[in-house]
Amino acid sequence: MYTFNLPGGVVYPKERILSWIVQTKIKFRDSTFNVFDCTHNHPWCGGRNNIKELRLTEELLNYYNSKNIGFYITFSNYIIDVNDKLGNQILEMLNQNSLNGVIIGNTKFNKYVRQNYKNLKTVRSITTITYTTTLETYKKYEDEYDFIVPRVEHILEDWFIERITNYDKYELLLNDFCYYNCPYYTKHFIITSDKNRLNLDIDAERCLMNGKYEIKDLITKDQFKRLLDTGFTNFKLAGRSKEFSDKKFVTLEKVIQYLLEIRRETNERLTCYSTL
Repeated sequence: MYTFNLPGGVVYPKERILSWIVQTKIKFRDSTFNVFDCTHNHPWCGGRNNIKELRLTEELLNYYNSKNIGFYITFSNYIIDVNDKLGNQILEMLNQNSLNGVIIGNTKFNKYVRQNYKNLKTVRSITTITYTTTLETYKKYEDEYDFIVPRVEHILEDWFIERITNYDKYELLLNDFCYYNCPYYTKHFIITSDKNRLNLDIDAERCLMNGKYEIKDLITKDQFKRLLDTGFTNFKLAGRSKEFSDKKFVTLEKVIQYLLEIRRETNERLTCYSTL
């Protein structure tokens, strides 16, 4: 029915993530889940700051996969050295199960993964989608990637909702850390990518708009219902912060509440029509 992509597969305690997944599946049994994160302190990471002591291990990956949860590694740096030994070892580990995938911000790297790690799904990272990205570019990505994460600004626009037809190709971010149509969006991720790849001692967390990240409100229930009615069923929650608490999953709780309310309202209308 629905697919949810949850942040913090490495950062957050796996038992807490599983607890939230179980609570969701009680209400929507047919839903599927993936988690995403990077193996930290690796030069291929792009969208989030490296935390040196955290790693994706085979044990952690097997924990998720044994519960039918996919793991998507965020190798979204805009510059990738495909000869990196550890990076290829991680891809080989992920490639053992077709549940898993790679979130990518480099076109050549996408081709490399698709040629050499055929079990892995590839996702075009939102870090390389700007507010000027066109419908034609999205259509091009549909042929090159298994999934695309579009900008939040776009998924609320008529031109996107009405003209995108391959709904299954899109993984919609329902909340965001960035300002609407932020002019520094791409620049910020380039700074983060450079910090990770070159091990630079710079502050890559400071927002270039006002000096700090500020997570934006979840899209409204009416906006969400329009996406559902159009045919979108694959959703993602933002996860770029250092906060490890359950507050990170309050957004999931709100999304589930939206779904329950929409389902109840739909059933009430159907009941009303059937009695006419």
